[in-house]
Amino acid sequence: MNKRFEDVNRRIDRIEQDIRDIRTELKEMRKEITEIKVLLYRVLEIPHKEDKG
Repeated sequence: MNKRFEDVNRRIDRIEQDIRDIRTELKEMRKEITEIKVLLYRVLEIPHKEDKG
């Protein structure tokens, strides 16, 4: 029975680590998307939301 709990705990730990990894990847993707938007605004010469009067 104890072995079973250890296996379940190991799986939970793995899932939690996967979730942390995914969150890290999402943060990086958000940064990249923001950088792409900034470049698009510059290239297309679209004023930013903040620039609109």
